[in-house]
Amino acid sequence: MNQFKLTFEGIKVPKGEHYSATEAGNGELGFYVISDGSGKPYKIKCRPPCFYALAAYSKIVTNSMLADSVVTMASMNFIAGEFDR
Repeated sequence: MNQFKLTFEGIKVPKGEHYSATEAGNGELGFYVISDGSGKPYKIKCRPPCFYALAAYSKIVTNSMLADSVVTMASMNFIAGEFDR
């Protein structure tokens, strides 16, 4: 019965905002949660580490050769699934 109630009602959390981060393989993995006090969160935002590393990529490879930019991208070890937003 408890599993049934958790599935349909969710866990009642206090109303407010919370950000929590942990160290992932490629950087900081963070979650930002806004709750309205019900069993389902009002808003959740995931901050994957590779998505923000890609944003800095253009500044890293500016004024470099094309061959160097390919090697630089490979060394940053991106996970392509995180870019699908």
